[in-house]
Amino acid sequence: MQLSSASDSVNVAVAILSPYPKGLFVLMFGFGLTLIVASISGWRPASKRVQAFESVGSRLAAPSYTLYLLHYPILAFWNFVDPNRFDDVGLFSLGVFVMRLSVCGAIVFGFFAVFESRTSQLRAWIKIRGRPEQASRHS
Repeated sequence: MQLSSASDSVNVAVAILSPYPKGLFVLMFGFGLTLIVASISGWRPASKRVQAFESVGSRLAAPSYTLYLLHYPILAFWNFVDPNRFDDVGLFSLGVFVMRLSVCGAIVFGFFAVFESRTSQLRAWIKIRGRPEQASRHS
């Protein structure tokens, strides 16, 4: 999808896409990707090693919604505080990138630990409070 778009820094064009309208390409690509994801989402790995890897991946993916919500405001604030851009990739610019990525990750995991990780507890509490017979006893 990124190859079919233009960015501020680089205009990437894929020759094979030129005869097709962009909207049609996006629709076909999205539909194909949906079919692929739907077909592999039910697979369960047979190997214990792959199951362990999947378990680690699931734990790392748990704060994905918090990451989705917070990464852009964090990076926008960071760019407001320090709007300097690097002209080239070097050891210093790579270090700044890794540091920003680490700080963003730490903030996201902190918010996840305080808020999103407690979603199941909150749902259970709401479910109990939502029952008329239970709600009258808790009041």
